[in-house]
Amino acid sequence: MTAIAPIVELSDGELPSGLDLVQQLIDTVTAHPEVREPLLRALLTEDFLGLPERVSRLQESFGDFRDETRAEFGRVNARLDENTRAIADNTRAVRRLEGHVGRLRGAAYEDLCRGAITTILDGLLHTPVLADRERINGQLLLARRDRLITRDEYEDGRLPDIIARDYDDVDEAALLMVGECSITFNRGDVETAYRRAKLVERVTGVETQPFVVTHYDWPPEIAEFARQLQVVIIQRQSDEHADQYAD
Repeated sequence: MTAIAPIVELSDGELPSGLDLVQQLIDTVTAHPEVREPLLRALLTEDFLGLPERVSRLQESFGDFRDETRAEFGRVNARLDENTRAIADNTRAVRRLEGHVGRLRGAAYEDLCRGAITTILDGLLHTPVLADRERINGQLLLARRDRLITRDEYEDGRLPDIIARDYDDVDEAALLMVGECSITFNRGDVETAYRRAKLVERVTGVETQPFVVTHYDWPPEIAEFARQLQVVIIQRQSDEHADQYAD
């Protein structure tokens, strides 16, 4: 066993200065590390000496807490992902349902307008009645067969919501009213009515008048746009369609 030299030899009544004593202690601990723990025990309280162990336990506890927290966050994120997917699926389903309902309501409004064609076109035709769509579709088919119209034009010509004539115009040779029915409408509906009317006119050789039937009022700029295209706007209000598309 290595002997440790005394820190300092003192004569009777002689004490080293504080700094000298501290320096000697440092030198002794540096030269003999094995005396560090006994010295600390002599200088420090038990609570202070137990601090490293408590810090170590605290670090272990914190590590466990961190791992548990990460695991919980992982579970939460997984649930959030599931909920997000569920919400997205529900949103798509609602949108599909809204679209389906909107199409059904639009179709119902079209049927209402066709059934009220006599009053809707009153003043535009002497005695309005629906035209023979099979006859017009046949003319479209022949024009497509002879490559006088494109496939898209053929499809478009079959899609007007209403084609009407005067009751006395059995041969449908005087004037055809070609129109679109929409609870609300915009420039696109005006353009569609004009385009389809001109297409029917080109295929049948009969003069046409485009029109739009709508439930709600329309702004002045739409009225001016329709006037430029010579598209007639007709308001036909329906209680069952009110406040459904007020925006």
